[in-house]
Amino acid sequence: MELPEIVIYKKDQYFNQRYQTTFKILGEISQLCRNDLHTKFLLCIIPERIQVDKKFLNIIVGSYNVNPEEYNWLQPQKALIRFCLDNNIQYIDLTPDFIKFDGRQKLYYEIDPHWNKDGH
Repeated sequence: MELPEIVIYKKDQYFNQRYQTTFKILGEISQLCRNDLHTKFLLCIIPERIQVDKKFLNIIVGSYNVNPEEYNWLQPQKALIRFCLDNNIQYIDLTPDFIKFDGRQKLYYEIDPHWNKDGH
């Protein structure tokens, strides 16, 4: 199993700087939808397996030998939601619903980070 990159979840002062390109592109897409296409843009925030599957998170924590308290596992969602609110962009965050299924239903493939049939 390939382990995911966890650097982005590290609590550090450069997180927002790392997301500026993403925010710029999302803002441009939103403006294009509003001004040129006369349609609404809806951002769907999809969680990574590491954020919603505690067993998988424990594998990652053990494999990287990290202190989970040093990481903000929902930092990407929080940054995206703040950006959407600040820029009047509608969004739906699937993270809370996926967290509810933790341990009761496997939503991701075991060998890669994509959703399986139940995740879809």
